[in-house]
Amino acid sequence: VWQTALKVSGDKAQGTLIVWVDATTGVVVDARLRENPHLDFEVYDVAGEDADKCWEDKWFFDAVCDQDGCDAGAPVESWTARYHTETTIDWLWSVFRRDGVDRWGGDQVAHVNAPGNNNAYYSPGCDHVAFNVGMVEQEVVMHEWGHAILMKEGVGYDGNGSNRSAIHEHMGDMYALFYERWQDGTDLDFIIGSHGNTLVRNIDGGPTVDHVVAQTPSAHANSELL
Repeated sequence: VWQTALKVSGDKAQGTLIVWVDATTGVVVDARLRENPHLDFEVYDVAGEDADKCWEDKWFFDAVCDQDGCDAGAPVESWTARYHTETTIDWLWSVFRRDGVDRWGGDQVAHVNAPGNNNAYYSPGCDHVAFNVGMVEQEVVMHEWGHAILMKEGVGYDGNGSNRSAIHEHMGDMYALFYERWQDGTDLDFIIGSHGNTLVRNIDGGPTVDHVVAQTPSAHANSELL
């Protein structure tokens, strides 16, 4: 399916017309007039929950934040996750006229205080992003949503030593850096995690491993070559 965006300016309608066309038949699959991106997301606090779960039992019932705001007692990291998820959607719309991570304005789910340490990830099986304590940070949130975008465009993550996984990590970093620049109006600093307490990755100094000798088992290290 191809997607195109057309600016509409007239007496009867204003906004952006998003049109989806079947690439084989040329038939219009869907068309929607948007003045703004469709906001539909929830943030859940999963502190104390078991690891390796989708936590669907919490969905739609125990959200601490959504597109309308956060509960008064929501943990601080959930407010940060909500803010950067909403501004991610705004950025995707403003720059690419992309309606949300999936292009269709579909529901997006984030979990904070997830089990584990010093990690954040997108789970394609659960279709959510999750952040350990201390990992909810401007560039990290956008990096993980970048994984989600690539997955929904059919680019799989198939192991740490693969080329596709290196592309995933590289594109996640690029999304994060350009999102930061769009939001803050700053020059690129090439540091993932520069606004939080954890320096996740500095990609300013070139590759840290010798890719000429062999590809490494680390997709993050391999991504530096790009």
